[in-house]
Amino acid sequence: MILQIPAYVADSAERARSDPEASMMHRLKLVQRSLGKAADQEAFERLSRLSSAGYDDVLKRAAFGTPEAVVERLQQYREDLGLSGVSLEMNPGGQLPHRLVVNSIRLLAEKVIPKLK
Repeated sequence: MILQIPAYVADSAERARSDPEASMMHRLKLVQRSLGKAADQEAFERLSRLSSAGYDDVLKRAAFGTPEAVVERLQQYREDLGLSGVSLEMNPGGQLPHRLVVNSIRLLAEKVIPKLK
């Protein structure tokens, strides 16, 4: 099983939390609006609860953190869910500046992926 999850890696826990916040909430609002027009009422209600609950609840469903925290989070998902892989969404919402996305991917490649093997 492969899990698709938003991910953001930063040098500090504070940046990892704050940098993607506006972009992630933007993404949820877009998805929620598009689902409002779809037939999947359960998915619409679930996303409505999540987007209205706040960013702290969003963080429970993402891998945002320092390299060490993201390694720990992904390993925990692997153990809990029996994952064979992950698909990481590195710019959830598409609103993060390019330089931040590039830095996050660099940290992922240099400090996270090698520890997941």
